[in-house]
Amino acid sequence: MRTAGAGVLNFGAVYFLEYLITQSFLDRSTLHPDGHGLVDSNAYALSYAGYNLGVALSRGVVGMMPSPPIALIWIPTLLQLLNCVFWAAESSLHFVRYEWFVTDTAGFEFYGCCMVVVGLMGGTSYSACYAYFRDTPTVPDRLREVLVNVSYGVSSLGMLLSSLSAIILSKTILSECSIYPCLT
Repeated sequence: MRTAGAGVLNFGAVYFLEYLITQSFLDRSTLHPDGHGLVDSNAYALSYAGYNLGVALSRGVVGMMPSPPIALIWIPTLLQLLNCVFWAAESSLHFVRYEWFVTDTAGFEFYGCCMVVVGLMGGTSYSACYAYFRDTPTVPDRLREVLVNVSYGVSSLGMLLSSLSAIILSKTILSECSIYPCLT
């Protein structure tokens, strides 16, 4: 297990990052739309659909992907960390919605495209880890299934921690009155 521990840790990290983006930063970024059209009223759901598209596309190759060196498995996770920093900034500053685009609708459409990238990075990391677990000669065949199960447990822990973080953030530094003009 020592030789595959980096892959297991990667699973926890990538799931923590992508769920922090989807459950916290994206949610906070799509509050209080200026318009009431289809895109504006459903910005979170449409952006989340973009995320799921990216995940589906990148996970679709898991059976065809050759096993990467363990060091390369971290590349999509590090890119996901950059996505997380971007979304953390956007959720509090709203520069995409209010500075980059003239309308919320255009900003929300951009969100959807960005979330495809978030899904691609998460799914690519997932695929790379499973290809590594499947093919690496350093893991005995009898331990591969155990490794997959441990990875699922670690990814679930990453999702749980991101959910708890999202709750804490939504009640503190990312509360609606902290990031938007307070309506009360």
